[in-house]
Amino acid sequence: MGPKERVWGYTGATGMVQGFSAGYFLWDVVMSAKHMDVLGPGSLMHAVSALAVSLLGFVRAHHRWSTGKFR
Repeated sequence: MGPKERVWGYTGATGMVQGFSAGYFLWDVVMSAKHMDVLGPGSLMHAVSALAVSLLGFVRAHHRWSTGKFR
């Protein structure tokens, strides 16, 4: 990791790991919905919220420092 990646906090490898985690949570949403009778609504809510949080990491606007300006 070079100086630029240390400042911006992003490399291709971190993006790949984030993509894998989003894929896992998408799978978790599908399985929680499919097996709602066994897992219950709490498991589905947890899966949906975890997917939302992992997807928010892809949105540049949620990284205040990513533009180089603090608002």
